[in-house]
Amino acid sequence: MPAFPRAIASRLSTPPEFPEGFASWGQSGKGQFRSFENVGRIWTEIYPSWNYLTTEGRALIRAINLARRELTIWTIQHPHLIANYGAQGGSPLVDGASQAGDTILIDGAPASTLNWLRDGDIILIAGSTLILDVKADVDTDSAGDATIPIHPPIFTGGSPSNNAVVTIDASAINFTAVLVGTQMPDIEAHGVVAAGMTLTWREQPS
Repeated sequence: MPAFPRAIASRLSTPPEFPEGFASWGQSGKGQFRSFENVGRIWTEIYPSWNYLTTEGRALIRAINLARRELTIWTIQHPHLIANYGAQGGSPLVDGASQAGDTILIDGAPASTLNWLRDGDIILIAGSTLILDVKADVDTDSAGDATIPIHPPIFTGGSPSNNAVVTIDASAINFTAVLVGTQMPDIEAHGVVAAGMTLTWREQPS
Protein backbone atom coordinates (compact mmCIF):
# COMPACT_ATOMS: atom_id res chain seq x y z
CA MET A 1 0.00 0.00 0.00
CA PRO A 2 1.31 3.48 -0.82
CA ALA A 3 2.04 6.04 1.87
CA PHE A 4 -0.07 9.20 1.74
CA PRO A 5 2.17 12.26 1.16
CA ARG A 6 2.76 14.30 4.30
CA ALA A 7 5.17 16.97 3.03
CA ILE A 8 2.28 19.39 3.57
CA ALA A 9 0.97 18.82 7.08
CA SER A 10 -2.58 19.29 8.30
CA ARG A 11 -3.24 21.95 10.94
CA LEU A 12 -6.13 20.39 12.88
CA SER A 13 -7.53 16.90 13.27
CA THR A 14 -10.33 15.14 15.11
CA PRO A 15 -9.62 12.13 17.32
CA PRO A 16 -10.08 8.80 15.50
CA GLU A 17 -13.52 7.48 16.49
CA PHE A 18 -15.18 4.10 16.07
CA PRO A 19 -18.73 3.77 14.66
CA GLU A 20 -21.42 3.93 17.32
CA GLY A 21 -23.35 0.99 18.69
CA PHE A 22 -27.11 0.71 18.30
CA ALA A 23 -29.54 2.22 20.81
CA SER A 24 -33.34 2.28 20.98
CA TRP A 25 -35.44 4.06 23.57
CA GLY A 26 -38.81 3.05 25.01
CA GLN A 27 -41.58 5.39 26.16
CA SER A 28 -40.44 4.79 29.72
CA GLY A 29 -37.08 6.26 28.82
CA LYS A 30 -35.29 2.96 29.24
CA GLY A 31 -32.72 2.21 26.59
CA GLN A 32 -31.86 -1.03 24.85
CA PHE A 33 -28.31 -1.25 23.56
CA ARG A 34 -26.41 -3.51 21.22
CA SER A 35 -22.73 -3.22 20.55
CA PHE A 36 -21.69 -2.74 16.96
CA GLU A 37 -19.04 -5.16 15.74
CA ASN A 38 -18.05 -3.00 12.79
CA VAL A 39 -14.61 -1.46 13.18
CA GLY A 40 -12.80 1.27 11.32
CA ARG A 41 -12.00 4.55 13.01
CA ILE A 42 -12.96 7.80 11.28
CA TRP A 43 -11.16 11.13 11.58
CA THR A 44 -10.95 14.46 9.77
CA GLU A 45 -7.92 16.64 9.06
CA ILE A 46 -8.06 20.34 8.21
CA TYR A 47 -5.19 21.99 6.35
CA PRO A 48 -3.73 25.50 6.49
CA SER A 49 -3.17 27.46 3.29
CA TRP A 50 -0.55 25.89 1.04
CA ASN A 51 1.08 26.51 -2.32
CA TYR A 52 -0.31 24.49 -5.20
CA LEU A 53 2.54 25.61 -7.48
CA THR A 54 5.16 23.37 -5.86
CA THR A 55 6.14 19.75 -6.33
CA GLU A 56 4.75 18.98 -2.86
CA GLY A 57 1.46 20.70 -3.66
CA ARG A 58 1.01 18.95 -6.98
CA ALA A 59 1.88 15.59 -5.39
CA LEU A 60 -0.76 16.15 -2.70
CA ILE A 61 -3.50 16.93 -5.22
CA ARG A 62 -2.43 13.94 -7.34
CA ALA A 63 -2.76 11.70 -4.27
CA ILE A 64 -6.18 13.14 -3.37
CA ASN A 65 -7.47 12.61 -6.91
CA LEU A 66 -6.14 9.05 -6.94
CA ALA A 67 -7.77 8.42 -3.58
CA ARG A 68 -11.13 9.75 -4.80
CA ARG A 69 -11.18 7.95 -8.14
CA GLU A 70 -9.77 4.57 -7.13
CA LEU A 71 -10.58 4.54 -3.40
CA THR A 72 -6.93 3.78 -2.82
CA ILE A 73 -6.04 2.27 0.55
CA TRP A 74 -3.14 4.25 2.01
CA THR A 75 -0.84 3.88 4.96
CA ILE A 76 -1.16 7.05 6.98
CA GLN A 77 -0.31 8.13 10.50
CA HIS A 78 -2.81 10.09 12.54
CA PRO A 79 -1.14 13.45 13.32
CA HIS A 80 -1.65 13.06 17.07
CA LEU A 81 -1.14 9.31 17.57
CA ILE A 82 2.62 9.38 17.25
CA ALA A 83 3.66 8.51 20.81
CA ASN A 84 2.72 6.07 23.56
CA TYR A 85 3.10 6.96 27.22
CA GLY A 86 4.04 3.67 28.84
CA ALA A 87 7.60 2.74 29.83
CA GLN A 88 7.69 0.35 26.83
CA GLY A 89 10.85 -1.59 26.00
CA GLY A 90 11.58 -5.22 25.25
CA SER A 91 10.60 -7.21 22.16
CA PRO A 92 7.03 -8.31 22.89
CA LEU A 93 5.54 -11.32 21.11
CA VAL A 94 2.13 -12.97 21.21
CA ASP A 95 2.30 -15.76 23.80
CA GLY A 96 0.16 -18.58 22.45
CA ALA A 97 -1.94 -19.24 19.36
CA SER A 98 -5.75 -19.11 19.00
CA GLN A 99 -6.20 -16.12 21.29
CA ALA A 100 -9.47 -14.22 20.94
CA GLY A 101 -11.45 -11.75 23.00
CA ASP A 102 -10.55 -8.48 24.65
CA THR A 103 -7.15 -9.46 26.09
CA ILE A 104 -3.92 -10.65 24.51
CA LEU A 105 -1.15 -12.50 26.35
CA ILE A 106 2.41 -11.50 25.47
CA ASP A 107 5.94 -12.33 26.51
CA GLY A 108 9.28 -10.70 25.76
CA ALA A 109 8.63 -7.49 27.68
CA PRO A 110 11.00 -6.11 30.34
CA ALA A 111 10.60 -7.87 33.67
CA SER A 112 8.68 -6.31 36.55
CA THR A 113 7.91 -3.04 34.77
CA LEU A 114 5.23 -0.76 36.18
CA ASN A 115 3.07 0.99 33.57
CA TRP A 116 4.80 -0.77 30.70
CA LEU A 117 1.79 0.34 28.64
CA ARG A 118 -0.71 3.02 29.63
CA ASP A 119 -4.44 3.27 29.17
CA GLY A 120 -5.01 4.77 25.70
CA ASP A 121 -1.73 3.61 24.15
CA ILE A 122 -1.98 1.85 20.79
CA ILE A 123 -0.45 -1.41 19.58
CA LEU A 124 -0.32 -3.35 16.33
CA ILE A 125 0.03 -7.12 16.02
CA ALA A 126 1.86 -8.55 13.01
CA GLY A 127 -0.50 -10.17 10.53
CA SER A 128 -3.21 -7.56 11.02
CA THR A 129 -3.52 -3.90 10.06
CA LEU A 130 -6.16 -3.13 12.71
CA ILE A 131 -4.72 -0.84 15.37
CA LEU A 132 -5.71 -1.84 18.91
CA ASP A 133 -6.33 0.48 21.84
CA VAL A 134 -4.95 -0.49 25.25
CA LYS A 135 -7.88 -0.34 27.71
CA ALA A 136 -5.98 -0.05 31.00
CA ASP A 137 -2.49 0.40 32.41
CA VAL A 138 -0.37 -2.74 31.98
CA ASP A 139 2.40 -3.99 34.27
CA THR A 140 4.72 -6.88 33.44
CA ASP A 141 5.58 -9.75 35.76
CA SER A 142 8.98 -11.05 36.81
CA ALA A 143 9.25 -13.12 33.62
CA GLY A 144 8.43 -10.23 31.29
CA ASP A 145 4.93 -11.54 30.57
CA ALA A 146 1.79 -9.41 30.52
CA THR A 147 -1.90 -9.47 29.71
CA ILE A 148 -2.94 -6.51 27.56
CA PRO A 149 -6.62 -5.50 27.63
CA ILE A 150 -7.51 -4.41 24.09
CA HIS A 151 -10.24 -2.74 22.08
CA PRO A 152 -11.64 -3.71 19.67
CA PRO A 153 -11.56 -7.39 20.62
CA ILE A 154 -10.03 -10.12 18.51
CA PHE A 155 -12.86 -12.14 17.01
CA THR A 156 -12.79 -15.89 16.47
CA GLY A 157 -11.02 -16.62 13.21
CA GLY A 158 -8.83 -13.56 13.47
CA SER A 159 -6.41 -14.85 16.09
CA PRO A 160 -2.78 -13.80 15.68
CA SER A 161 -0.06 -16.40 15.30
CA ASN A 162 2.01 -17.53 18.25
CA ASN A 163 5.12 -15.34 18.51
CA ALA A 164 3.65 -12.65 16.24
CA VAL A 165 5.48 -9.38 16.82
CA VAL A 166 3.59 -6.79 18.87
CA THR A 167 4.55 -3.23 17.91
CA ILE A 168 4.25 -0.84 20.85
CA ASP A 169 6.14 2.15 19.41
CA ALA A 170 3.34 4.45 18.22
CA SER A 171 5.70 6.33 15.91
CA ALA A 172 6.05 3.09 13.90
CA ILE A 173 2.31 2.40 13.70
CA ASN A 174 0.39 3.49 10.61
CA PHE A 175 -3.30 3.24 9.85
CA THR A 176 -4.46 1.66 6.63
CA ALA A 177 -7.21 4.02 5.56
CA VAL A 178 -9.32 5.19 2.65
CA LEU A 179 -10.28 8.79 1.90
CA VAL A 180 -14.08 9.03 2.30
CA GLY A 181 -14.67 12.78 2.15
CA THR A 182 -13.09 15.98 0.88
CA GLN A 183 -13.84 19.68 1.05
CA MET A 184 -11.71 21.74 -1.32
CA PRO A 185 -11.25 25.52 -0.98
CA ASP A 186 -10.44 27.95 -3.77
CA ILE A 187 -7.01 28.47 -5.27
CA GLU A 188 -5.99 32.13 -5.26
CA ALA A 189 -4.54 33.80 -8.35
CA HIS A 190 -0.94 33.29 -7.23
CA GLY A 191 -1.42 29.56 -6.62
CA VAL A 192 -2.09 29.49 -2.88
CA VAL A 193 -4.84 27.13 -1.79
CA ALA A 194 -6.95 28.87 0.84
CA ALA A 195 -6.98 27.45 4.35
CA GLY A 196 -9.66 24.92 5.16
CA MET A 197 -9.07 21.95 2.87
CA THR A 198 -10.66 19.04 4.73
CA LEU A 199 -9.90 15.35 4.30
CA THR A 200 -11.94 12.67 6.08
CA TRP A 201 -10.35 9.25 6.54
CA ARG A 202 -11.77 5.86 7.48
CA GLU A 203 -9.61 3.04 8.74
CA GLN A 204 -9.69 0.05 6.40
CA PRO A 205 -8.27 -2.91 8.33
CA SER A 206 -7.43 -6.23 6.75
